[in-house]
Order: sequence, then structure tokens, then C-alpha cells
Amino acid sequence: MLYRQASNLTKILFISFASLLLINCSGDDGAQGPAGADGTPGAPGAPSVLPTSDASAGLDVTIDSVDIGPPTVVSFSMSSGDAPFVGFEASQGRFMIAKLVASTNGEADYWQSYINREEDPTGSGVGTGTDRQNQATSENSGTLADNDDGTYTYTFTTDVSSVTEPVAVTYDAALTHRVGIEIRGGLPAANAQYDFQPSTGATTGINSRTIVKLDSCNSCHGELALHGGGRIDTENCVLCHNPGTIDANSGNTVDFPVMIHKIHMGADLPSVIGGTDYVIYGYRNSAHNYSEVVYPQDVRNCTNCHDPADPETPDAGNITMYPSIEACASCHDDMTIDVDGGLAHAGGSYNNSDCTVCHAPGQQAGDILEDHTIDSKVAAGSFQYNILAVRNTAPGQFPEIDFSVTDPTNNDEPYDVLTDPEFGGNTEGAARLAVIIGWNTTDYSNVDSGTAPGKTVSINPFASATTTDNIEFTVTSPVAIPASETG
Repeated sequence: MLYRQASNLTKILFISFASLLLINCSGDDGAQGPAGADGTPGAPGAPSVLPTSDASAGLDVTIDSVDIGPPTVVSFSMSSGDAPFVGFEASQGRFMIAKLVASTNGEADYWQSYINREEDPTGSGVGTGTDRQNQATSENSGTLADNDDGTYTYTFTTDVSSVTEPVAVTYDAALTHRVGIEIRGGLPAANAQYDFQPSTGATTGINSRTIVKLDSCNSCHGELALHGGGRIDTENCVLCHNPGTIDANSGNTVDFPVMIHKIHMGADLPSVIGGTDYVIYGYRNSAHNYSEVVYPQDVRNCTNCHDPADPETPDAGNITMYPSIEACASCHDDMTIDVDGGLAHAGGSYNNSDCTVCHAPGQQAGDILEDHTIDSKVAAGSFQYNILAVRNTAPGQFPEIDFSVTDPTNNDEPYDVLTDPEFGGNTEGAARLAVIIGWNTTDYSNVDSGTAPGKTVSINPFASATTTDNIEFTVTSPVAIPASETG
């Protein structure tokens, strides 16, 4: 045991002595020897793993920030489902930037793009236009950086501080600006916008000209997808459809409010009735003839698209605050515009600053909404139709329906639909009221009911309703639900 301890101590002393010799060695290192032969190359490392660029779940695009510059740089994110989307290329998108010019002298505010081009009218047979025309447009020739994690930056080629051609656009940092992105190029369509005020960096509490919302458009159109399917959001549409943007092939303006009003007026445009088609040469110079468009409701129903009472469209009141020659003449296109752009109207020539002298609340012509009042719609507000109960709904039974009609403008007082003059009672040719029954829930058609194929059962309560108090009425279907019916 003592021997082992002494042996270990001896080893420690030897190592310490050798270390001292090395530390105190101060001789010349000598010349550097020749380089050795190259070693054998190592095995290649595993490639970096990036999220799969799979857009099968659709694309979501969000603009995260904008540095106005110059140069203007937009940072944005892309994802599909829950996964970041990588591999996007600038050629698969369009990038837009515009300012919102403030309203002055009766003129409504409007978007003005910083990116513009001139369009030549296409050769013979494509429209009647003969002159080059200015058009707002987009770009994708700038520098795109892909950060390989679903985030990107795009640097605009356009210098917003120095736009002089083909139309001069003055930069004003105090105005609202909007950057828009449009994804296309074989990818699922996606749009994004970013509103900001360059002078303060504010993104809320600034003017936005939010007059119509996409949900209003899509309540009829399903899902708008224009310009080859890439334009799906009205907030992007207005970045190019500016005043002064003209379709060179037809000579028609494609300013958004004018174009949209005329499209929806369609067959009822005075010019169309007079024999002149309303045509726009749009995507890839294809002709879009709107002369046979028939609006599926009364065209005076302005608030269906522009509802001042809707908090999601805070600027919809512009239709009464800023009546204009452009907006009014878009539907009433038989108005006479003089050589200076004024309206020959009511014995004189007027510009937009004059409109509210007459066309405003309390003025002699009333405001625009008053002028477009639909009398039947106002009258309909006095009638509320109420289904109170439905019985006997099994196959083989004759359904019974309890109903009433009340007046919301008169404390919900009931009508006696059998005798009140509003309905004409049983008078031949008077107002029609019907109780309609359909089955089954697959398509609500009564193919097997013994009535005309595909038709529902319509019951005339004037002929068959019963009542005990002239307030609530009961009608019974003359046709039974088929015993074989299911669903």
C-alpha cells in the first residue's frame, strides 16, 4: 500500500518537472515546414431542411411593414395552412403603391398610383380607340429577398419621391399611402394591403376611403376573381383603377366608381338604350361587353353596396357628401358634359364644387339617397310577415300554418288580411299574399306531390284562411306531404 502511494507521488513530481522544462524553454521555433498533403474529403453534410412549399391549402399573405424610403421596401409573410410558404418569386406577384389624394373643392378623395404606363390601342378590329392613354399599373421588377422561413422583402424599382413619367405624381408624406400585393403566376390567388401615413408611421386613425366592402360584392358574385383570377379584393382594385386611367382600345375610363356603376347599370344605360355598347377591353385586350347586364334588383338600391350605417364602410357617406359629375354621369350617361368638363345642367355649366348647392340634405333637390328613394321599399317597411307555428309535417299529413301580418311602423299592430283595404280582402285582382310549402330539405321541390314537377305548393289565404280574432290566421295545405317522402 505504501509502495503504491510512493509510486504515484513519483509520477506527479516527474510530470510537474517536465512541465517546468517546457514552460522555461525559449529557443528558436525554426522555419515553417512544407505544407502537408491534402486530406481525404469528408462526407457531404445533410442538406438544410426548409418547410415544404405546398400551396394546396391556399395562400395567406400579410404585409408586416413598409419603409417608404427611398427605396420603398415592403416586408411580408406567406403561409399555406399552418406552414410557412417558401420559394415565392417576384414574377409570381404584382406590387402596387398609391397615395390617397385628399378631397378639395367638392372633389371626393381618390387613389393615385405612383406606378403608371402608357397603353397603345391594339390594332384594327380591337375597339375604336386611336390614342395612347395613361394607365395606373403595378411592378414586379424590383429586388425580392426570400428569407427561407416564409418571410420576404420586396424593394420597389419605383422611387415615389421622383415620379415624373408618364404622369407626374407628387410625394406627400402626410397623405395615406397603400401598398398592395397580388399573388398569381400559377399560385392560388391572394391579395394583401397595408395602409399607413409616412409622416407619422400611423396605420390606424387615418383616411382610408372605405366605401364598399368585399362581402357586399361577393354576396352576389360569390368570389370575385378578375384579371386572370389574381385580383380578388376591391382594396387592391382601386390602386390601379384611378381617375385618369383609360382603356386605350375603347377610350372609356376605368376609374373604379365610374366603371362599376356603368357595369351594373348595363342594359339600362341611356347610351346602351340608344344603340352604343358599353365595352371595356380588359385582361389581355379581351372584349368585355356589359351592354346586356341586368341588375337583379332596383338599381336605385345604393345602400346595398354603400351603406353609411355599416361600421365596416365608414366612408360610404361620400355618396351624399360628395356628389360628382363623374359618379352621376356614370349611370345617367346622357348628361351633357361641356368642353371644360363641366355639366350642362339646370340652365348653366357646373363643376363638382357646385353639386351640394342643390344636391344635399335640406337643399331643394335633396341628397343623393333621397333622390334614389325606392317608394315600394319604403312602403314595404310597414308590413312584417310572421310564421307563428307549423303543424302536421309528417309524411301523409296536410300541413297547417299559423301566421300573422303586423305593422312595424305602428307598434306592430296586426292587419286583418281578409278585410283590410291594404290587402283588398277577397277583391279580385287585389294584393297577392301566398303561403308556400316545399319539401324535402334536399331541394325543396314537390316532384312527388301530384302538383307540377319542381313546383312548391302555394296557398291563397284569402280563399282558405280561418281565424277567430282577425289577428292570427291558419291555412291548411290542400296537398299532403307524400307518404313516401324522406329527409
